[in-house]
Amino acid sequence: MLDALGEQVSQVTQGELMHAGEHTLNWHPSKMGLPSGVYTIVLHYGNSAYTSRVIYMK
Repeated sequence: MLDALGEQVSQVTQGELMHAGEHTLNWHPSKMGLPSGVYTIVLHYGNSAYTSRVIYMK
């Protein structure tokens, strides 16, 4: 997870391999003391990456 400045604010998984299919990851910014704002999710898989933006509002 990256903040609006592109700085990493959290890492949900690290090096965990997942089998093909649908998965759910839970992110709890309030437990990390993060402020409301726009965050970017970055998922790396193989030689590719998926990014998506989320808005967190307290």
